[in-house]
Amino acid sequence: MTPMKMHPLVQGVLGAVGLLATAILVSAVPSDINPSLAGTQEWIASSNLTAGVEAEVQIKLDLSRRKRLERDFQQATQTLVSIMESDATDESKRTALLELALTAQQANEPARAVQILAQYVDRYSADPSVPEVLLRQALLYRQMGAQSMALSKFYGVMTAALNLKLDKSGYHQHLVLQAQTEIAETRYLEAEFAEAADLFERLLKLDEADLNKAEIHLKLIRSLAAAGKHEEVVRHAQDLLTTSPNAAEARFLFAVSLQHLGQKQEALRQVLLLLESPDATAWKECVGNQIGNQLYNQGDYPNALVIYRQLSQADTAPEWQIPMFYQIGLVYERMHQPEQAAVAYTSALDRGAPLGGNAAPSLQTVLDMAAWRKNYLAWQTQAQQANQALHLTPSLNPTR
Repeated sequence: MTPMKMHPLVQGVLGAVGLLATAILVSAVPSDINPSLAGTQEWIASSNLTAGVEAEVQIKLDLSRRKRLERDFQQATQTLVSIMESDATDESKRTALLELALTAQQANEPARAVQILAQYVDRYSADPSVPEVLLRQALLYRQMGAQSMALSKFYGVMTAALNLKLDKSGYHQHLVLQAQTEIAETRYLEAEFAEAADLFERLLKLDEADLNKAEIHLKLIRSLAAAGKHEEVVRHAQDLLTTSPNAAEARFLFAVSLQHLGQKQEALRQVLLLLESPDATAWKECVGNQIGNQLYNQGDYPNALVIYRQLSQADTAPEWQIPMFYQIGLVYERMHQPEQAAVAYTSALDRGAPLGGNAAPSLQTVLDMAAWRKNYLAWQTQAQQANQALHLTPSLNPTR
C-alpha cells in the first residue's frame, strides 16, 4: 500500500511543533546527558508523565497565540478551552484563561473578555497579576460605555495592589499611577468636568517621572474650558505654553477663554500666533468657525477680517479657500466696501472654476451664493450710479 503523502505545509507545521517540543523538553534535561539524547526527548514523551503533558500544553498555548495573531479566533478558542478541560497544571490553566480573554478582546468581543477576566480574578485572587487584570477590565468597560463599572475597576487596581502588599515601585506602581490617570479621564468622559479638572490638577502635583505632565496639563485645560472656568484656563494655558509653545490646542482654548473674558486684542494675538504655528492645521477650522464667526456675529468686523484673511492663506485647497473668501466678502459688505467684497467673491469663484461640475454639494452652494452676491453688488452699484445721475440731471422746469 502506497503511504499517503503529506502536504508540505502540514509537514512544515508539524516540524515546527516538533522543534518547539524538543526545545521545551531539553530545558528540563541535565547538562551532563548526551546531546544526542537530549535533542530527541520528544521521541520518548509520554502522556503518563507530567513533563510530556506540559510539553503538549505548551505547544497548544503557542499554537493558540499564533492562531490569535492570524485572527483565527475560533481555532484559538477551541485550543485554549481544551487546555482548560485537560489535566494541565494550574499555572498552564491560568495562562490559558488569560489567553482566552485576549482572544475575545482581539475578536472585538469586549463583554466576553470582561467575563473571562472576572473568572480569573475570582479563581486567582492572590495572583500578583490581578491589578493588571482589573486595569484591563476597566478599560474594556469604558470601551463599552459602562463608565461606573470602569471607575469601580480602576479603584480596584489600587485596592488590590495595597491588599496584596505588592511592590511600591516599578511595575505595580506604574499600574496604580495609570489607574489614577484613567479615573480622571473617565470623569471627563462622563462630562464631570469640574471633578476631572481637580483630578488632573492633583496628578500634576505628583513627583512621578512616569507621568506625561504636558499631556495631563492639556487635559486639565480641556476640563477647565468645558467647565467654563475661563480664568483658570488662562492661568494654566500660560504655564503650559511657556514649556510647550507649539501646543496648538492649548493656545486655541486660551484664545477662546480670553474672548469670554472680554480680552479681545490678546485673544486675537493668540489666534494669529496659532495660525502661524506649523502644528496648528487641525485647529485652523475651529478658529474660523468659533473665534472668527464669533467676532463677525458680534460686529467686530475688522478683527474678523484679520482672522479670515490669515485663514485664507493657511491652505491652498479650493475646499478650504472658497468658504474663506466668501466670508471675507461678507465682512467687506458689512464694512460698506462693496468693491473689496466683489474682489473676494471673484477670488472664491476663480478657485471654484477648475472644479467644474465636480464640486461637492456644500461647496457648490457656497459658489452659487458667491456668484449671487457678486451679481447683486454689481446691480446695486449700477442702481446707485443711475440714481446719482438722475439727481445730477438739470431740471427742465426750473423754479423761478
